[in-house]
Amino acid sequence: MSGTECASGEPKIEDAFECRNWHEKRVGQRAKDAERLGVPLVITEFGACLTEGPCTQEINQVGDTADNHLVGWAYWQFKTYADLTTSAGTGSEGFWNQDGTLQDYKVKALARSYMPYTQGKLFKMKFDTETAFLDASFTFSDASKDSETSVYLNKEYWYPNGYEIFVHNKTTDQVKKMSNKRKGDNYFNFNVVDEIGASDGDTIEI
Repeated sequence: MSGTECASGEPKIEDAFECRNWHEKRVGQRAKDAERLGVPLVITEFGACLTEGPCTQEINQVGDTADNHLVGWAYWQFKTYADLTTSAGTGSEGFWNQDGTLQDYKVKALARSYMPYTQGKLFKMKFDTETAFLDASFTFSDASKDSETSVYLNKEYWYPNGYEIFVHNKTTDQVKKMSNKRKGDNYFNFNVVDEIGASDGDTIEI
């Protein structure tokens, strides 16, 4: 975006609008390229941020843009290994501070709700970092009628009081409300055929 944007080691928080537009421009173009070439698109590293404000902003913006284009991503990096190749220099760009304490703000930003897999082709997914509301839709495939749909919902960071899931078959206009059935992990798995009924080509909204 500019030669000085990350002079301090991370993007400037006051440039949020410009940075968001830059992410959309770059990821949006790569998404078009991937569609044209018929290949998946994954951002294999991004971030390398150091402090709460700029880091949360950067992760949220990249995550939001990736959701818009259904792009996979991985944050750089999990743990600091004396990496001198990024704008962060010798700073702690991983999940931990130099004293070994966890950067909870960073983990929370990365623990976004999403759909790891669905019983059909996902065509929309949006996570709201202000409300923790996830909205996703896919076209059901009869070939997956015996498999499951999975939703990742991090209880520690986003849903400490639990959550509710609504499964809507928009084709038949049937809705079912499901409570948090699982207590041991952050995944909610279910079969849409069993829960609400689905036929090949139905539009399912979570």
